[in-house]
Amino acid sequence: MTVKNPAPSSEFTLYKLTDPDSALGHEYVAANEKQACCISFSSDHLSVDEDDSELRQYLDTDYVSTGEKIHFPIDDIRNIIVDCYSCEEFSLIARRKAGKINSLTIVLGRFETYREHDFQFIGKEIAYGSGKFFFADDNGEIASVMRIRDILTPLFDSAGPD
Repeated sequence: MTVKNPAPSSEFTLYKLTDPDSALGHEYVAANEKQACCISFSSDHLSVDEDDSELRQYLDTDYVSTGEKIHFPIDDIRNIIVDCYSCEEFSLIARRKAGKINSLTIVLGRFETYREHDFQFIGKEIAYGSGKFFFADDNGEIASVMRIRDILTPLFDSAGPD
């Protein structure tokens, strides 16, 4: 499937929260050059959203640029999601515990086309959905989720605050 929208840059500028009373409250955020993609993270949480207009409106008032640039391979993640889910609009939420990503939520589409897929990494197993149903991967979804987790892990480890 061909991606209709041009891919945003994989270089992101890192911002630090300066207003403790911010309605947003994310400790750190990163935005690419055109602010078409925003990442918010702390030591145990990471969110990626390609169209987070709410976050962008807070950058100028509640955050200050650290001047640091980080590389985030958004194109790689987009390609995995388009290949697996045939959806171009997405956001991700990853949570980390004890130094490892232990859950990943993939949100596909917006508004009436909204779908959410929850995964938990438990040892070498993956639980899918709220029912914690373990299943064998026969459609590439688990492999795709593992690849996304592998892409997100270095961001937590290198750019994320500890």
